[in-house]
Amino acid sequence: MRDQSGEALREACVNQENQARDDLRGKWAGFPADHRASCIKTTTVGGIPSYVQLQTCLETRRDAGRIQDRRNNGATTTTGQDAISR
Repeated sequence: MRDQSGEALREACVNQENQARDDLRGKWAGFPADHRASCIKTTTVGGIPSYVQLQTCLETRRDAGRIQDRRNNGATTTTGQDAISR
């Protein structure tokens, strides 16, 4: 008899990987080539490659770049408690 909680966890993991793969298919060309190459290297070192990790890496790099661009253009960002109190 299989452990149903383990099977449910495995199925959820597979579903997340499939969703991330499908999302990346549509967005792949929108990420800069250097980000794609760097994130592929990062997510394939020392373990099983993961579409979820690849997607997270790409989105994090994109979002960090956007924050940096705002700062470079003189805009301020609102985070944490400042955002809650507004």
